[in-house]
Amino acid sequence: MGFPIARLQIVFSLAVGTVLQAAMGPYQGK
Repeated sequence: MGFPIARLQIVFSLAVGTVLQAAMGPYQGK
């Protein structure tokens, strides 16, 4: 039961990181 949850957490964290990078990128001037 732990594997699907761990996989979901990894996918979720990757998605959040991508969204945050896309949102913060223009404001950082990079």
